[in-house]
Amino acid sequence: MKGIKDPKKVIKFIADGGNKGRANKILSQIRDYSNDPIIIKKLESSLGLEIKPFYEELIDDSSFKKIEETLANNWRNLGIMGLIEARMLYSICRAIKPKKIFETGVANGLSSTIFLLALAKNEIGTLYSIDISSDNIKSKKGATALPSGKKVGWLIPQVLRKNWQFNVGDSKTILPNLLKQQNYCDIFFHDSDHSYDYMMWEFETVRPFIKKMIISDDISRNSAFNDFASKHGYSEVKISQNVGIITINHS
Repeated sequence: MKGIKDPKKVIKFIADGGNKGRANKILSQIRDYSNDPIIIKKLESSLGLEIKPFYEELIDDSSFKKIEETLANNWRNLGIMGLIEARMLYSICRAIKPKKIFETGVANGLSSTIFLLALAKNEIGTLYSIDISSDNIKSKKGATALPSGKKVGWLIPQVLRKNWQFNVGDSKTILPNLLKQQNYCDIFFHDSDHSYDYMMWEFETVRPFIKKMIISDDISRNSAFNDFASKHGYSEVKISQNVGIITINHS
């Protein structure tokens, strides 16, 4: 009830079951999978992958259910990639079994958790993550990007962290060196600075090393994703308005 000053809102808050009631309502929304079959069908057709069995596996997974519950309890503090996109990323990773995934931008750690859960199920692979800081960064207005008291990647369960290499610093400094050290990257996931120039720089930087897919969040913010795909003749498919996949064909 903290922060609610309007008496009418206080009464409604109590009537709805308080924080627990609100969390349960959000959880029911999180677990609305009604649109997923349409997206699965589109992705299977576009990517040439069978992902439905892995999607069904995730929905029944106890670890994923706990993640959903944690998100519901902290939802008002989060600004994260959608759960639909997360479920699709898991299914794709299970299908193609990547050995090396690179991601820029961790924040709460939803995408990191999803990738790591898939790698654990695959029993192979490492996630190399980059974020500008490990702490809760404040914006110019004083607001924090993460829930109070949390650090970058707080959502990632300890049991999944054995396959995680977290690198703190600017992507422009770390990403080129990390790619050279690892020689190749199966999947690259962009979710850092969403300016046009920065997105294009990351896409072009990983291009010589990428083997299978480039995936990007917030593609609707500018035309970088579409321009990069068009420039190099890559096919693309959108999981949603915000998340897109570029497939790399080396044949």
